[in-house]
Amino acid sequence: MEIHRDLKTVKHTSNAAISVGMFDGVHIGHQALINKVKTRAEAFNGLGTVITFVPHPQFVLNKNQATPIKLLSTIEEKIETLAQLGLQRLIIIPFTEAFSKISPEKFIEDVLVNAIGFRQIIVGHDHRFGKGKDGGLDLLENLALKHHYSVELADVVAVEGEVVSSTTLRQLIASGNLTKANKFLGRHYILTGTLGTERPDKRWPLNKICNINQHKLIPPPGIFTVRARINAQIYHGILLIRKNASASVSGQKSLEVYLPKFEQSQHGETIKIELIRRVEGELKDDAFESLKPYFNLVLEK
Repeated sequence: MEIHRDLKTVKHTSNAAISVGMFDGVHIGHQALINKVKTRAEAFNGLGTVITFVPHPQFVLNKNQATPIKLLSTIEEKIETLAQLGLQRLIIIPFTEAFSKISPEKFIEDVLVNAIGFRQIIVGHDHRFGKGKDGGLDLLENLALKHHYSVELADVVAVEGEVVSSTTLRQLIASGNLTKANKFLGRHYILTGTLGTERPDKRWPLNKICNINQHKLIPPPGIFTVRARINAQIYHGILLIRKNASASVSGQKSLEVYLPKFEQSQHGETIKIELIRRVEGELKDDAFESLKPYFNLVLEK
């Protein structure tokens, strides 16, 4: 997949099918839209392109908000998922305060038409853009004839009668409903971090998980069955999410993983954890004996 982090490196083409948005989580609604981008581009031998932004616009527009938005996917996770979907080109635009003040008309004409170029644009049913989010489907259609492009609306995707959206997905994960959240994602929710030191209790050696992106949404405290990837190896295990007892990090959570078939401690190695389901809520104490049924659950795998 071709990746651009600066518009100056983008080669202008009038033969591309594009879509614009945050694509946070790259859930099944996003995937359906991206597949349509790919299909339309293939039909006229064009370039399937997604345009996204870093950081999330809410970090710029609501920078003084007491509880900032939490991300469903970091930019690295997003890039990996989009590449797996077979996208041809990804353009990542830095979202700054100055960029946020660009009018919808100038965004279409200066950025999409003149800097990038395209033949067809596919947008979601609730897509808004430009200063004050004043731009939408109507404006894109009004300027289509002038700039020689076509507009297509993506299909709405629903799960169990509920429209799939990043907002609803955040609510599902925040409540611990990983089973339904994973249906929205079409895969397991991922947390990426590094392996920390091992706990001293050798009955159930647990590795701490460190360096998770501070903006990433972490599920509520509880016990989760997981699948972990370390150096291309897959391990089944249990993830413990707890409230951090330290007053200096109030509100944060500590994460520890138990991987029974992971025989060596590799401090600092990258670990990608797929959360399969939440099997128990918040632990009332630190008694390891009460965890035996869950540890035995993964030992059987």
